Amino acid sequence: MSVVRSILGCGLVALFACTAPPSTSSPGNARVTMQALTNVAQGKPAAASSSFDGNFLPGKAVDGSTGSGWSPAGGDSVPFWQVDLGQSQVIRQIEIVTRQDLDQPATRRNFEVWASNNADMNQGKTIICKQGGNTLSHQATFACAVNDTAAYRYVAVVKTAAEYFFLSEVRVLSPGTSSPSGWRNPVQPAFSADPYIVYFNGAYYLTATQGDSLAVRIRKASSIKGLSTAASVSVWTDNTPSRCCVM
Repeated sequence: MSVVRSILGCGLVALFACTAPPSTSSPGNARVTMQALTNVAQGKPAAASSSFDGNFLPGKAVDGSTGSGWSPAGGDSVPFWQVDLGQSQVIRQIEIVTRQDLDQPATRRNFEVWASNNADMNQGKTIICKQGGNTLSHQATFACAVNDTAAYRYVAVVKTAAEYFFLSEVRVLSPGTSSPSGWRNPVQPAFSADPYIVYFNGAYYLTATQGDSLAVRIRKASSIKGLSTAASVSVWTDNTPSRCCVM
């Protein structure tokens, strides 16, 4: 059971990537350390469909301050914002801080987060997070665990309705491209948060919450490494979308 306690000690997978040396000879000897995620968007070049004025430029959404932000021009019917991470990064979580001063409900609903390795996302993109018509609460931070294991250079936040938009701060959290001794946790890339693992009758069972689908999923494999590719089964689903990623 020591391997269970070690993995649980890593906390939320959405916040930390757990790593261990490949020399582990048995589950009882497993050592697990924490690798904090880094906001790889802060200070990076940003662009947008338009800007309200010089005080609300795209770079204000990645300046590290929640007291500033980007706002599109009033006539921008479908506004979008995009950041260049400089190189392709594995993305584990997206956080979007909504406007902190004014209560503008339209800015807290109907948007998607896109990722691509092409600056022109018309040439191909992946939707990694989204918020539908349910309005987030005033001053809320939208948080979305990303289960896609691909690496992306460009991240965009796109409004999906003809409404006003505002981004106070956009954070793209990544574990980086390297890990100790070149070894990566075989469980973490495929799951989002709250991992729990047990060994029973010759098999490992892993449960974890998955924020984008509001579900608790379980996987079974004969080895810990096999959990990353094992088929997942949804055992519980939250039917209240307004709760988003808090189940």
